[in-house]
Amino acid sequence: MSESFFEIINLNTPKQKNSKLNNFNLELKRGEVHAVIGLEGSGKKNLTKALAGLIDVKGTLYLNSKMLENKISFLRDNGIDFLFNSSSLVEQLTIEDNICLNNYPKLKILPFINKIKARRKAEKIISFMDLDLKLKKTVSNLSKDEKKQLSLAKILYNKPKVVIMHEPTDGLSVESIKKFYDKIYEYKSTGGSIIYITKQWKDALKIADRISVIYMGSIIGTISKSEANLNQNKILNLMLGNYDNEKDNSFLEDETQKILNTVFKATEFLTSNYELKDVLKLLAEYSSDFTKADNCIIKLIDENTKTFIDTFKYEKESGLESEIKKEKLFAITKDEKIFFSTIDDSEFNDIFVKKSRDVKSVIIIPVLIRSQVSGVIQLSFSYKKSYNYSKKESIYLNTLAKQAAIAIEDTRLMGRSTLLQESHHRIKNNLQYIISLISLQKDFINKNPKNTDEILTNIICRIKSIAAVHDLLSKDSLGRSIINLHDIFDVIIKFLNSSKIEFKVKIDDIFISYAKASAIALVFNEILSNCIEHAFQNKDTGIIEISSYKKNNEIKLIVKDNGKGIEKDFKIEEQDSLGLSIVYSIIKQQFKGEISLKRNIKGPGTIVEITIPE
Repeated sequence: MSESFFEIINLNTPKQKNSKLNNFNLELKRGEVHAVIGLEGSGKKNLTKALAGLIDVKGTLYLNSKMLENKISFLRDNGIDFLFNSSSLVEQLTIEDNICLNNYPKLKILPFINKIKARRKAEKIISFMDLDLKLKKTVSNLSKDEKKQLSLAKILYNKPKVVIMHEPTDGLSVESIKKFYDKIYEYKSTGGSIIYITKQWKDALKIADRISVIYMGSIIGTISKSEANLNQNKILNLMLGNYDNEKDNSFLEDETQKILNTVFKATEFLTSNYELKDVLKLLAEYSSDFTKADNCIIKLIDENTKTFIDTFKYEKESGLESEIKKEKLFAITKDEKIFFSTIDDSEFNDIFVKKSRDVKSVIIIPVLIRSQVSGVIQLSFSYKKSYNYSKKESIYLNTLAKQAAIAIEDTRLMGRSTLLQESHHRIKNNLQYIISLISLQKDFINKNPKNTDEILTNIICRIKSIAAVHDLLSKDSLGRSIINLHDIFDVIIKFLNSSKIEFKVKIDDIFISYAKASAIALVFNEILSNCIEHAFQNKDTGIIEISSYKKNNEIKLIVKDNGKGIEKDFKIEEQDSLGLSIVYSIIKQQFKGEISLKRNIKGPGTIVEITIPE
């Protein structure tokens, strides 16, 4: 790698009230990704604006020892481009017009736009990023992910000398992030250089050659990628503003060291074979320890449905209740800031569903992943420990939230990779599952000969229910190995739907692991198939009510019909039916749950109730 060819010297933003740049200096080598990382308020956003000349700035920029004018149009003309965190595309224009904006190909003789060349250019840029987009589609109709990818494609395709990026992976899915990394490596290999400005220090470790830390508007330390990976403690020390060139950070306060120990203990877990729940339980315990909270609750949130996926709790004193209302929690996290409330606040008691009288104060820290709230950390304090937090302590709390975000995001990234690695194993297991089902069906045919069409239909429905799980898993943009029961049931209802049946569905968002998903899909398929086949014989119409919810760490599934109803002495375990045998075996033996089939005492039909422990 050659010596530096782009330099930033003594950059200052004196007119900015907040997050000023203060004698900011940085050098960039050819073919290098140089990351600039820092916490919120350290000056990252103003740095991007200052380099583009979008705010008043003093200082000097050099490219190949040539001084540059600090204006974005001049910089772009000289091979320096910008990928801003917010989209710079024109919403009202089409994709094709955005790509060619300010640089339309002209006809050789007349000063008119060459529309053929413009379209070809747009097609090449779309293809460069493997985007499946219609060129005549307006940008306003694109997702945030698509807009970010389009902006990146537009920049990298033209191969500028330097690209300055601010939070480039915000709003990108797991698959898009991988594609983004691949394009960065490709761009580097051609001699391109990047200044990568981010608060995501784990991202920096993955892609940067060197890492500089910005604190209060200045670079306070620069280290190589290899050194950063060996000594992550140093990275976080610098981000927290704890540095001393002579003593090598030996003056750290006890609280600072404690929070760092928490973070690095969690990092050890992340690089081992521990699961996400182990990491978050560890963070909950250490968070309670260093804040002296009576309990710590970490909740994971599904961004699409705004529901809680999972909850992890650590408490020093058992029995201390501090459950916050769901709508209040989402309203609090919407501000994306630390929330603090005490018993002295008039609305303190109103935010809780359940609260022990000893609870005196509460702190809620949102966990943000790529600008979206993906979880919350809640700390509760008894009357003995009424708590006020300082600005420095807020940095500690935000650092904890960032570590939780890293744990979640790493699990997602690894989840996509694991999904690919394990796909053969999973498919093999499910093929064996299908073979077993067909073998069982064969045995039942020998005992009870049936119509061939009916037999094949049953087998196809069972295979479809398993395939539905794989399909949903493959489409999860976040790369998770969890599935929403609501989605599974919706798919099965659609392919079993009969024109004579009216479905009334009330299914909560309940997230389950892949390991349970295939089996639950089979159970639901069999229950619904039996209901459609047997409940409405000799009837032109019918109603099936389906409800599912979670209560007391158990998943409840209720299927009710208004059909002819079962016999009074009906017992599922005594039935000579393959479908019901499958259901009984999965619920009782595999899940250790409960199942009951009974006549509806309030009207015609049958009620199936299933309880599955979480």
